[in-house]
This record gives sequence, C-alpha cells and structure tokens, in this order.
Amino acid sequence: MRHTSLPAIAVVSLLLAAQAAAAQTGPGQYREYIYAGGQLITYQANFSDVPPGYPAFYGSINAIANASITSGCGGGNYCPEQPVTRDTMAVFLLRAKQGPTYNPPPCVPGQTVFADVPANSPFCPWIEELYRRHVVSGCGNGNYCPANVVSREQMAPFLLVTLDPNMNPPACGTPIFADVSPSSPFCRWIEELYRRGIAGGCNVNPLRYCPTDPVTRGSMAAFLVFTFSIPGFAE
Repeated sequence: MRHTSLPAIAVVSLLLAAQAAAAQTGPGQYREYIYAGGQLITYQANFSDVPPGYPAFYGSINAIANASITSGCGGGNYCPEQPVTRDTMAVFLLRAKQGPTYNPPPCVPGQTVFADVPANSPFCPWIEELYRRHVVSGCGNGNYCPANVVSREQMAPFLLVTLDPNMNPPACGTPIFADVSPSSPFCRWIEELYRRGIAGGCNVNPLRYCPTDPVTRGSMAAFLVFTFSIPGFAE
C-alpha cells in the first residue's frame, strides 16, 4: 500500500489522546488533529480494535468512518484483518464513489441479475448497481459468488472501473512487480494502481504485489482513500 502522504497533508500530527491535553470522547474513541492545507482538521478514532497507534491503516480506516462510508463490523469494532467479500465490496465501492447518502435502486423479485443474489439480500441493490456500471460480471454460471473473498489482483479493476467506467490502462511491458506477469489479465490494472500511487505493493525487495492475497478490511480502507481521494491522512 502507498506509503507517501496525501497531497497537502503536513507532517505535523498531534495525538491528543497520548498527551496531557488529551480528550477521550468515549470508549475507544479519541480525536486526532492534523494540519492539512494550512487548516486544522479533526478526526475521530471510531473503533475499539483500531486505537491510536494501530500499526497499519489507522488513518485510512478512520477516514472512511468519518466520511460515513463504514460503521464497522459490529460491537464498536472494524475488524481490520477480516477479508473483504464480494458482497461487502460492492457497498464499499459505491459509497466511496457516490457518497454516504447514496442508495442504489432496489432489486425486483423475479428479475434479479444473479442466481445466487436474491432480491431480499441487503447487498442485492449494490451488487446489481456494480453490474449495471460494468464493474462486475459475476463469477460464472450466472452467479456472483457474494461470499467469496476478493483478492488483491481482482480489486485493481474493481477500483478503477468504479472510479472511471471508461478507463482502459495500457498493456504491461517490463514488469513493475516481480510476482505480476505481463501476461496476467490483471497486470495492466495493477500497474495502473501503482502509477496512480494507489498501491505500492506488499514487499519492496524485490517489489511484489501479492496478487492472490485477500484484501483485508484494513487494506480496503486504504484502497478507497487513495482511489477516491477521501480526505484523510497517510499511514
């Protein structure tokens, strides 16, 4: 994942929860103050399992929470290490793209797109909206496989086509990542994420992307922040 700061985010970051002037706003909730573009911006740490100082994705997780893209996984937690499934991915992508008040049209019983996504599923409207936008086409045999885990290579086109339906990245030449072959159908999408500063890989020596690894809820937060320019701060 990208390790550089978002534009205009200053290095100055004050975790008041860790200082004498700290103000804890509730169980597991703290406020963090960051200078961005010359302004002081306040973020609230929202989840008990992602406290200040959490080793990865703390900034991105709280950015998407403060943007009302997620409310966590229940019980005041976010479950950052939990893999993202194809059904929850649909909600993440569309809320990040359209904003927190967006709701796609409901599914119509008897007229659903995928055999394994019934109209009464809370995820059906989100999945079918991704289908209408040509972001997803299913997993074969008329199914969507909503409970399947999303891999890092699959996430690349899902992110970029949601961002821009007309996106058509160039073919791969000399590989950027040691574990992503130019012959992979995901290569051009993965390398486009890299060129845009959305993904920096999973290992630097040699540079690797770990294409078949699952996308966790933590890494999903960072993907969303950097793809859709959600106000926040780098990890």
